[in-house]
Amino acid sequence: MIVTELLAQVQQLREAAERMLQAAETVEAVEEVRRSFLGRRGTLNTLLRSLSQLPPEVRRQVGAEAN
Repeated sequence: MIVTELLAQVQQLREAAERMLQAAETVEAVEEVRRSFLGRRGTLNTLLRSLSQLPPEVRRQVGAEAN
């Protein structure tokens, strides 16, 4: 159950990033999207940091999808 929830969360993040990138009209807007997802406190980075608390088999599967 936790695996499917995490995989769904990764998919939602991917879709949101794609939508935001398509809507970005300037280089600055693209950079803001990058920062919000991949930055130090970005949503994807936060998700990846939480993987360390998961069992190895789950971590492997979710980590591969997130990358």
